Amino acid sequence: TAYPEHAIYNDLQAGAVFSTPEDKLQFSYNFGNRKYLGLFFVPLPIGSGWDFQVVYPEYKLSTHRLGITARVLDRGDLQWLSGINVTGIKYDIEIEGNPSWQYPAEHNNDKLLWTGGWTNRLQLRKFFFGADLMHQFNYQQQVGLSYSFESFNTFRLNNIYAGYSFKICKGKPLEVYLGSRNLVQSDDRMVPDNRRYYGGGFKMQF
Repeated sequence: TAYPEHAIYNDLQAGAVFSTPEDKLQFSYNFGNRKYLGLFFVPLPIGSGWDFQVVYPEYKLSTHRLGITARVLDRGDLQWLSGINVTGIKYDIEIEGNPSWQYPAEHNNDKLLWTGGWTNRLQLRKFFFGADLMHQFNYQQQVGLSYSFESFNTFRLNNIYAGYSFKICKGKPLEVYLGSRNLVQSDDRMVPDNRRYYGGGFKMQF
């Protein structure tokens, strides 16, 4: 299928942010609505095998994101900043021709795809710590080359680190830290990059 000569793209975005004095509590909301053409491979059963047809369907994507950030603790040597956010995603695909190409279980799903996370940053005197949790609900994955789909819910400890600050010769600051990426994940089918990292290091000023 040839790419349309006069493709029309729409991208509407809006948002608002509300903060209390000294930014101790912050609320944010963002809305997005996009209309664009994408690339889609349609599996076609032929005899005992499969063939594919390339089409350029119209994608309609809408998102609603709500975020809350709070200074949970701010008492001298102890600071704790925490934030939680959630995004609801709804998308449809319109493909002209065979109705089976529309894949209603995946793209025209009545349920929203929910994704988001929870971030934490803690500082206690010279000790610092951070952890980020990511989640996704109602992720639809095609089963092989069939027309059926499975739904998955996933939690992932996306980032975690801890460190300590020292003072060395002539009061120069030195930080040492340990960290890990993707330390824990309940399901590995919803994230393209599932590699796990462990590391450590230091930061020093001269």
